[in-house]
Amino acid sequence: MSDISPDETAIRRFVVRFYELARTDSELSGLFEKAIVNWDEHIGLVCDFWSHTILGTKRYKGPAYVAHIHLPIEWSHFDRWLAAAQQASTETLTPELAERVMARGRHMTASFKAGLFPFKGPDGTWAKTP
Repeated sequence: MSDISPDETAIRRFVVRFYELARTDSELSGLFEKAIVNWDEHIGLVCDFWSHTILGTKRYKGPAYVAHIHLPIEWSHFDRWLAAAQQASTETLTPELAERVMARGRHMTASFKAGLFPFKGPDGTWAKTP
């Protein structure tokens, strides 16, 4: 008997599908390819994050934000990330799990935007520096 729940299996399918989409996205692919050295390890870590976030497991520790602050993330990446997450969640998760993932994803993008782009530029757009 397997100790992996159907929800855990669905989360893994979601994460794998998300990265399939992100790695073919014209803006996201370069960011991920430069940042991720070991894809199997990274996918496992992200599966642990979503399992912790959505199912309440204790496999992921620490703030996700810290792992991202050194990356060259641009404002436009957030909409593309959400679009890939939306497509992957719709394709791989039950409607209930997909909504939970997307609610968390929207919250994370808002938090990451606030942390990574804390200033308004002269043109009124959010910026990394004053």
